[in-house]
Amino acid sequence: MGGPGASSWTKFLRGKIEVLQPEGGPKFSIDSVVLAGFSHIREGEDVLDLGTGTGVIPAMLKAHFHPCFIAGIEINENLRECAAATAERNGLDPGGMILGDIRDQKVLQGRKFGVVVSNPPFFETHSGRLSVREDRRLTRHREALSLVELFSAGARFMKEKGRMNFILPFSESDKAVKAMNEAGLHPRLARAVCDSPAGEPKRVLMQAVKERLPFIWLPPLILKNGDGSYGDEVKRCLEDIPFVPSPAFFCDAMVGRLAKYLRFAGFDAAYLRDADDDWLIGECERSSRILVTRDRPLIARMKKRGLACFEPESVFPKEQFRELTAVHPFDGSSPRRCLLCNAAVMKLEREKARGIVPYYTFRTKRDFFICPSCGKLTWGGTHLSRFRKEILEGNDREDR
Repeated sequence: MGGPGASSWTKFLRGKIEVLQPEGGPKFSIDSVVLAGFSHIREGEDVLDLGTGTGVIPAMLKAHFHPCFIAGIEINENLRECAAATAERNGLDPGGMILGDIRDQKVLQGRKFGVVVSNPPFFETHSGRLSVREDRRLTRHREALSLVELFSAGARFMKEKGRMNFILPFSESDKAVKAMNEAGLHPRLARAVCDSPAGEPKRVLMQAVKERLPFIWLPPLILKNGDGSYGDEVKRCLEDIPFVPSPAFFCDAMVGRLAKYLRFAGFDAAYLRDADDDWLIGECERSSRILVTRDRPLIARMKKRGLACFEPESVFPKEQFRELTAVHPFDGSSPRRCLLCNAAVMKLEREKARGIVPYYTFRTKRDFFICPSCGKLTWGGTHLSRFRKEILEGNDREDR
């Protein structure tokens, strides 16, 4: 493979990560940034990046979320070396960056991942200007990888309930659906990416799964405002606006029900039932999250390191919620978060819920919301009013 020559470090995400890039070689773009933001990783999940290049997507996913392990496969030896160095610099296992062809059945020896991501080559070999550099050519043109081969690899590496997230030109949307169906996958979510509010879609973010589920188009992602500045969502992916809001929490196994209450109320509340104490402490320190636990030895360790923590006095989740929100009030302006994924739900155009939710629900409800990670639809119902009455309004009564 052609070598990238000399390489240099690039600081990114306001200095949160550093990426080793070959001088004169392929560079990452905004496509990698929005793909990392779209690929919401649940706490403790394993992730695989197909065609990882210099390893920028694994580094961003590590900065944004709380994965257990991230691997990458890269066919170019010099880019793989950059990816390994990038991984080590950003707290990932450099041994997870594998040199290999994703079509090779022996690569990773049948290991399965909860999430597979890919920013694949965009252009057919006969289109566009071909670079004389092999590393650049392979990252831009599909001379070595077809869409069917890409999705077949994704299906092979995915767990049964896993998901594959990727980005392509918008014009390739139908071709991608056909290719994934040939590979045994099905489209679950899609999101058009537009340069400006009035611009036509240029890219599409998509999610494929093994199970046949309703295929839903999320609201479009607008990269830039009318004045040319990046929109808030993109700024968040770039860490110009903090990706993790404040306050944000990490709940351990002792307060799992509280984590659900916090997510329902709109708080960013990470949760992993079987998290190791050392890992929990490290993740809280790295992300500036407040650890919520009733484990006193763990609280003592956090305080010794000067890290923020909260110990509810009550063993009852509703009372724990009231204790915590007395110290960390909320104004109710943040959207609810998915109880499974902890991703902030998005408002969905009502017509897109037709045929997916029960007929009576569609006829009687006006507002529908969707998790941009798992695609679960929710709406205002008795569970919402009960939560407000029993917990949120309970806070108000106690305050008066």
